[in-house]
Amino acid sequence: MADAKITELTALGGAPADGDLIPVVDVSETPDVTKSMTVADLKAAIPPSGTKLYASATPIAQENTTSEITLITVTVPGGTLGTNNAIKIKWWVDTGNYIPAAKATMTIRLKYGATTIATWVNTASTVADSYAGFWEALLIADGATNAQDGKINNFMFQTDGGGQLIPTLATVGTATEDSTANKTLAVTCQWSSANSSYKIILSAAIVEIVR
Repeated sequence: MADAKITELTALGGAPADGDLIPVVDVSETPDVTKSMTVADLKAAIPPSGTKLYASATPIAQENTTSEITLITVTVPGGTLGTNNAIKIKWWVDTGNYIPAAKATMTIRLKYGATTIATWVNTASTVADSYAGFWEALLIADGATNAQDGKINNFMFQTDGGGQLIPTLATVGTATEDSTANKTLAVTCQWSSANSSYKIILSAAIVEIVR
């Protein structure tokens, strides 16, 4: 691509190639210094909306234990959230059993950096029910690089004959993590008591950037 002013890009007849250079002014030096970076490097530094951060179809089972099990974990690169971007997390569950013995509680936690930003808690039903469906979670920048909101919601269907839809209201929390640095994003699950009937099996999960 021939050299051209920014105002003339529409006349170039095509999109910049990955190897083309873009001028960048480094204001950290005195006086300011004009440097350059390739289009490919710019794309890598600023992933577009819908960019995959994580995808897995490997089943993960949490059953017959009170240990906190990690269902999803991924590193969110520094600068991804900015001041008004988001991370969308969605995971599918093939089998989730809630059996009344001891009325076990299942807790889902959304973690960002050192903060548990949102917690979803469900107490076992009074009858032996099995469910399948999906959960969604959002990590959203709240107007600053050190302010985030987290939300968890689920949509589960009864699979043992009732066919009942069991949606829950979103649980919401906040964090003050420095999102300009790399941070770990994780989803965990934990039962309050151990029983072979207390289980949840994650079948697939995706994590993506929303800009």
